[in-house]
Amino acid sequence: MIVRVHLRQVVVVLGVAVLSLFMLAALQAAWADPGDEPGVKIAGVEPESGVTYTSDQPGALNGILREGSLLWDAETGVLTLTGAEISSTEENPIVIEAQGDLTVRLSGDVVLNVAASAGGEGAPPADGIRVDSGDLHLENVNPADLAKLTVNNGNGAGCSIVVVGRYDGEWPEDPEDPAPDLLGGTVYFGADIQGSNNLEFDLHGELRVEVFTDEPESGEIHVYGGSRVVCHNGHYGHVTLEEGGEFLNGGDEPGPVDQSVRIAGVELELGETYDSESLEEGDDLYNILTAGSLELTRDEEDGLVLSLTGAQIESTPDHRTVIEAHGDLTVRFTDDVTLNVAESVGGEGVPPADGIHVDGGDLRLERLDGEGGGGPDPLWTMTVNNENEGGRSIAVAGGPVVDDPEDPPEEPDIRGGNVHFGAPEAEDNNLEFHLHGELYTEVYAGEEQWDEGEIHVYAGSTVHCYNGHYGDVREESDGKLIDHGGPGPEETRVFAGGVELEREKTYDSSELQEEDDLYGILTAGSLELTEDDEGGVVLNLNEARVRSGVGADGCDDINSALYATGDVTVTLSGKVELDVDEGGGAETRDYGLRVNGELKLINGSLRADPAPDPVPRTVLKVNDIATERPDPWAGGHEGGEGDDWDDLTGIEAEGDIHFGEPSDGPNLTDNKLRVALHGRLVAWLPGEPPEPGGEPQPGGEGGPGTLYVYHGSRVSCLDEGYDGNVERFGNGRIVLYGIRSGEVPFEAPQFTLAGEALDGLEDLLDGSTESLDIKTTGGGVVATLAAIPQGPEPPEPPVGRNGEGDEGDDPPPPGEYPGLVMTFEEDAELDQAIEFAGVDLRIETNGDNAITVGTDEGFSIKASDNAGLQIAMMHRDEPQPGYEGDHLALSQGLRFGRYLELGDDTGLLLTIGDPGDGESEPAPSPKGIEGAGGMRANNVNDGEDDLSRRPYDVVIYSEDAAFKGMERLMLPWTRVYAESTEEQALEDVARVIVLEGGKLETVAGERFSDDGYDADLDGEFIDPLFEAWYYTSSDDPDVINIPEIQTWYDWAKHGAARFDQTNSVDCEYTLTNPEEPNGEGKYELTFASTSPRMMPLHVSEKDIRNGRVEIIGGKVFRGPDFLMEDPDTHEQVLWHQYRILGGNEATVEVMPDFGYQYDGDGLGQDVVVTTTVAGDGSRKAAYTVTMPNAFRAEEYPDLVTDMEATDNEVDVKSEEVVDADVDMGEAPSTEEGELHGVVRLEVEDGELPEGDDPVAGPDTTTAAVLDITLTERIYKNGDPSDAWEESLTELDEPATVSLELPEEHRDKTGYQVIRHHDGEEPEVLDDVTYEDGTLSFETDKFSIFEVGYDTTYTITPSVVGGEEGHGTITPSVATTVNHGADQAFTFEPDTGYHVKEVKVDGVAVTPTPTASYAFEAVTADHTISVEFAEDVPPPVTTVHGVPAGWTNKPVKVTFSVIPPTGIEKTEYILDGGRWTDVPAGGLHISDNGNHELQYRSVDLAGNVEEAKTVRVRIDKVKPSTAAPKAAKAKRGGKATLRYRVTDARPNSGKVTVVIEVRYRNAKGKLVKTLKLGRRPVKTALQSTGFKVPGSWQRGTYRFYVYATDAAGNRQAKVASNKLTVR
Repeated sequence: MIVRVHLRQVVVVLGVAVLSLFMLAALQAAWADPGDEPGVKIAGVEPESGVTYTSDQPGALNGILREGSLLWDAETGVLTLTGAEISSTEENPIVIEAQGDLTVRLSGDVVLNVAASAGGEGAPPADGIRVDSGDLHLENVNPADLAKLTVNNGNGAGCSIVVVGRYDGEWPEDPEDPAPDLLGGTVYFGADIQGSNNLEFDLHGELRVEVFTDEPESGEIHVYGGSRVVCHNGHYGHVTLEEGGEFLNGGDEPGPVDQSVRIAGVELELGETYDSESLEEGDDLYNILTAGSLELTRDEEDGLVLSLTGAQIESTPDHRTVIEAHGDLTVRFTDDVTLNVAESVGGEGVPPADGIHVDGGDLRLERLDGEGGGGPDPLWTMTVNNENEGGRSIAVAGGPVVDDPEDPPEEPDIRGGNVHFGAPEAEDNNLEFHLHGELYTEVYAGEEQWDEGEIHVYAGSTVHCYNGHYGDVREESDGKLIDHGGPGPEETRVFAGGVELEREKTYDSSELQEEDDLYGILTAGSLELTEDDEGGVVLNLNEARVRSGVGADGCDDINSALYATGDVTVTLSGKVELDVDEGGGAETRDYGLRVNGELKLINGSLRADPAPDPVPRTVLKVNDIATERPDPWAGGHEGGEGDDWDDLTGIEAEGDIHFGEPSDGPNLTDNKLRVALHGRLVAWLPGEPPEPGGEPQPGGEGGPGTLYVYHGSRVSCLDEGYDGNVERFGNGRIVLYGIRSGEVPFEAPQFTLAGEALDGLEDLLDGSTESLDIKTTGGGVVATLAAIPQGPEPPEPPVGRNGEGDEGDDPPPPGEYPGLVMTFEEDAELDQAIEFAGVDLRIETNGDNAITVGTDEGFSIKASDNAGLQIAMMHRDEPQPGYEGDHLALSQGLRFGRYLELGDDTGLLLTIGDPGDGESEPAPSPKGIEGAGGMRANNVNDGEDDLSRRPYDVVIYSEDAAFKGMERLMLPWTRVYAESTEEQALEDVARVIVLEGGKLETVAGERFSDDGYDADLDGEFIDPLFEAWYYTSSDDPDVINIPEIQTWYDWAKHGAARFDQTNSVDCEYTLTNPEEPNGEGKYELTFASTSPRMMPLHVSEKDIRNGRVEIIGGKVFRGPDFLMEDPDTHEQVLWHQYRILGGNEATVEVMPDFGYQYDGDGLGQDVVVTTTVAGDGSRKAAYTVTMPNAFRAEEYPDLVTDMEATDNEVDVKSEEVVDADVDMGEAPSTEEGELHGVVRLEVEDGELPEGDDPVAGPDTTTAAVLDITLTERIYKNGDPSDAWEESLTELDEPATVSLELPEEHRDKTGYQVIRHHDGEEPEVLDDVTYEDGTLSFETDKFSIFEVGYDTTYTITPSVVGGEEGHGTITPSVATTVNHGADQAFTFEPDTGYHVKEVKVDGVAVTPTPTASYAFEAVTADHTISVEFAEDVPPPVTTVHGVPAGWTNKPVKVTFSVIPPTGIEKTEYILDGGRWTDVPAGGLHISDNGNHELQYRSVDLAGNVEEAKTVRVRIDKVKPSTAAPKAAKAKRGGKATLRYRVTDARPNSGKVTVVIEVRYRNAKGKLVKTLKLGRRPVKTALQSTGFKVPGSWQRGTYRFYVYATDAAGNRQAKVASNKLTVR
């Protein structure tokens, strides 16, 4: 059961506010006796009278008076507050408390903050101001300046202001007996003064004024002029608004619950920034804010805002909640923020500790900048750690709002109870929250029931709840809440060989003893477990070697070298090895490295400070040392029942795996990291783990993880594959050994000589060793073997990866297959057979070398089905004719796997067996060339270009078939002789392709048996590029004996594709298969081609800048485009490829982008091809080039050019235009396509088309008619004088034309451009602009343009007297005005002068304008002049006869004026209305009232005096007195006399009261006179008292009430009543 009571402690008070106020009557005994002397307390502290307290020197008010100053005057009962901010305390929650009348005078902004009340029975609610048994007067010290009082009270039943009136004594039982005196019960906002009080009151918490009798009654609230009162939580009391007073009851909108936020119990101050780096011991937040900074501010829209910047906050055992607030709170943060909750003692009545706790409000968690990132904005994370049982990460509670406690609603509004993750308006908040501890929201549902609150997760916010949540989740856009449903992750533990490692302890193998736990586990190097700056776990391995073992306490089912229970970073230095032995149990799985989280493998040298230069390479190896498992290096693994080899997993992570560290930009960091492992490589997300060797099984959020391989990192899977999604960066790669799909059997990487494995191959492949020596049986080194660093780019395997042999299959991705290179430095004889599996092999030389490989094993070179072979015997020098180049002689046959490639555009002679030379005996090889894939001789001989003069390039003399079991035999520009002494020359060869002058001559002991190849086929092919013959052993006649044209391109690099034919190549071919044997009894089968050799040609988009180059004619064939990585930038670049007849002409289109031109300097860099304009020059941008007759790669031209930026051309021939320009925008085009090169803009005078009239009307002047033309120009070979030109009349998108106008057409208004185009209706163009003499407009058509502007007129201004005229006119110069437009002129006289006269066109304007004159709808030229004259000071009027205060007599007001002469009139306004001349005898006022009299005088010069105001107060109404209640008293006791004074308006509001006491009657002896002074006029009874002397006689007395108002009127009738003295 979840205890939720503590969340309601504050909110429940709101719900029971009704009960608390009804208890006030029962609490009267808690307040001071009304008879006590008046006094005041500030948060329970009695200030000393006459002493000024300041926030700098607060004295006894320390911690209470936080700003400004305070002064208490006990004699006058006045408390003066100047800019004060006062906060009460929990022990004394009332800010200002007074007995009897209290006057509070305010200056500046004054704020009263009410502390939270503990509540409970017997405790009064906390209030801002409480006055008991008195009135409260709130006044402005200086009404000329605004003063404001703000009271903040968030307590449920607390008030902003409470004024309580009480009757002095008990209420009489006899209704005839007089009632006791009323003490207080009225609040006055402002004073009854002339003018505005200039006061504002902002009251949060109820305003309550009441009078206690038997039951509470409402008191009186007076709001005087210029006072504005806003009650946010309602009011109780009778409101009287005086003129100009304003009272707003905002009870429907509750004020803020609390104006404070506490951090681990420390209340934050508004506007103060707390920085962890500046905190010192003794500061409130010392050891609480341990990182970053925070600040509390107030936002007009969002209220309180807590800003956190990279903050880490720790709560304390005394105050376990990290952040606590009442009411709405917005938390905005930047960088990562962490809140750590201290351990709670728990127990009954102790609320659980929380990370963030908000009562009675909503919680918003947002980015500090208010918006989200995507893009460049970083991800920011908030983490809340709370390990307390029942503790929450976030707790938000909402409760009911009660406006009127005496009339609570049946269904009150609910405040708060919701949490918002992110800002709703942001497109991507890019925020992440990790909440360890329950996320809890609730709202009050009535009748002591609570419901779930709302949890909003906005776009780009992800919330991880590790301990569940309570609340209605609403995910907006891609916002996501993930409930992991359990406790948060424990601290990551790391095990080595099953032994748990300690933090910050270095384990060194050289120091371990037999009794140490890691003895026998850490067998080399050292390791250390540490933390990084962000608290992440880091395992440092230095030349370490760790052996696996089975641990306990959490890893008893895991046999691993290294095991981590959570995220871990492993830094590697030097060579690190993990040895995995058999685990010893059916339920135990074997791992090299297992991580229950995210894994990062880092080259430790990159993290050194400073990093070494150069950075050394580091290696991690996972070794399989179990004797029970077969050694994968010893050969293929067949598997079998009960075999548990697949139980080994090299590296596995329950999350993503990072190999190396990422880097930004083109300069990638070389991680220099090598990882080689036995067993599988697995990355999977939380869910069901994968079975051994199987795919991950999704469960929950489970599924494949990601393997990130960063630049300079290479991962070698030696005998298994991987599970996970691969992301490669730069040249980072994962290398797989062997093919694990289709029908190709698995083979581990191996290289053997004469059947014996080469030592050190594993180290070679994983990068531990640079190279290995290849030795003869006698021990001589003949070659070296090395791993190809980036792996070869394998030729397309003729056998598809699906094993079906479809040439359209996709080739394997580059670098997936590892490679070896075997290099011969000089002539060599190797007497051992070469065998290899699981890797590709390239054999090459460093010169013109003769290499012999001899053996008696049947094959001199033998590869497994999944291995490819390339023999590239390279010439480093000039090519040698004939056979003087490289020569590879094999005494036995050659078997290849996926592919065989001979040559690399280099010279090569390959011989298998020895046919003899007439002098020596023939020595046939048992085998020829056999393979599983395809074979290609790639332009083997580069020394000759004439087939008839070239010797053979490949010679095979074998007993078995020369070519056997291959999918394809391709011979471009290669001559092959193959003789089989026993069999057919070709056996099970699916396809033979002889092309580009190639020739295949076979001689065999048996005739090739397929029918149909018995006749010579001679002819000329017009269209094909290659000649080929396709045959098969199938019995299907449709596919037998049919010559078929094949297509091909450089499949060794790019994969299968087809050319688009664009021209013809003449060629001849022959195919012979005679019926009878030759003279030697042999059967001949010959394929021959006489087609010319085609040269490869490539065009890269990287090398063709700002344009394109494309071959469009000639003996050229285009292949498909392809992407290839740029070695400098590591970006993918698009390439176009062609094959072209060397030495012949081709037509090339060299098309510049718009704004550029081809410079004519030829195409290419190392090999430059000269360009000449093609043919008659009719085809745009077409050139003729003559290609070199190249046969070597370095002689092939790549078409390269960089187009030059070129400006558009302008030709202006019109005198109405000075210059012109045109802006074509981006990618201009017509309906025929995009424009290229530049355009020429020509501007000349034109004529309107016949039948078109000028569009300009009477208000428009025509400036010019222009013929504007536009022409596209593409320079021929960079020559601007000779270009391809095309006239442009219409564009797809408008261009902007700019015309520089001559002086006579400049600075006009209303410019217009009208287009007359091709018989269309004339069109007035939009978007015409003019600036600094240049007219610009947009047009998509070019023809005749009419240019005009508004017709204008001139107005000439002047000042009479010129510069000595004592003033100015603006504008001061001749001004141009458009036809029909308006123009104003303003006049500015010098000081002491005024406008005397204004003339327009010589005629005076009447009445005379004093400040300005405007011409309207101008249609002609005009003049305007102004004359200024010297000022005469205005008169000064003085009023006489106005009484200072109130009077009860008529008033005669007279006026005197200075100067007394030259006055036109004196006038007045009485109580509003119009100005009226003062009568000759003065002004007589006799009506009752508080009259407002305004007056002024005007002299003969027209000077008007500023009006003045006085008040004339006349009150001829007498006040009335009443004494309705008789009085009783004992001798020596107190007599209380009750009376009432009323006075009809108008009045001053107070009268002077005197009470006389006479013995028996009016004629009796006067025994007592009570001079009560000025008392308020009101209908309520007032009272006064005195002590009856003991000497008085018992009997009846009478008291008489006299009243005199401020005007001197005495009451008409004296009121009296009896006083009985006993």
